[in-house]
Amino acid sequence: EIQRQIYYNLPVEEKFKIFFPFALEKMFYLPNPIDVNKFKQINKAIARKKLGLNKDDKIIVQIGRIENAQGSDYLAEIVKINPDKKFIFIGKIKDDNMRKIDSKNLKLIEFVPHEETILYYNAADLSLFLTKRNSYPFPQRESISCGTPVIVFDIGAFKIMETPAVIKAKFDVNDIQKKIDGFFSLSEKEKEEISNAGRDFIKKDSSEEVIRDKAIRLLLNFSNDSNPFQ
Repeated sequence: EIQRQIYYNLPVEEKFKIFFPFALEKMFYLPNPIDVNKFKQINKAIARKKLGLNKDDKIIVQIGRIENAQGSDYLAEIVKINPDKKFIFIGKIKDDNMRKIDSKNLKLIEFVPHEETILYYNAADLSLFLTKRNSYPFPQRESISCGTPVIVFDIGAFKIMETPAVIKAKFDVNDIQKKIDGFFSLSEKEKEEISNAGRDFIKKDSSEEVIRDKAIRLLLNFSNDSNPFQ
């Protein structure tokens, strides 16, 4: 069990090395790129006005499938213990228990055009991305590219995301709540600093420009190797 947990918490690129030890020098991990010119910061008041949201609400969004593997059980509990906040969950609902929550502070939207998610990210104070799986998906990176910090589980997928805009929590509702309370207790200036730090991280880590240049350099180095598998 200990070995399984160690493996589960490894960054994605380290897992590949375990299965392909014969090609360590030719193995590189590149995340799918984020268009930082598209997923950009917009004035929060303007974003909320366009979406018909209250300018004074504390808004938390989640974008992606609503299912157990994506932490729907934790999301449900967080909604129940935060009646003072507005939750907007966008994505196909695969956990019927989410529909049974009788709460005026939860809005479920099964689909919005991809372009519109930018408005929701910017309208929110905070986003949740409680996937239990080990991958490096888009939503949490899109969120911080728009300047909105995100709470994620502390799993291997997010080990490389070293920025205060990615708030890592344990698999525990109380710890998630502690992170939420901690964020909303910050001053506006502190929130702005975290927001800018997250966007700067994405620009350096997985913007289209950065990933393109890395891919070109790696491919050129690979093609110049007469026998790259030795």
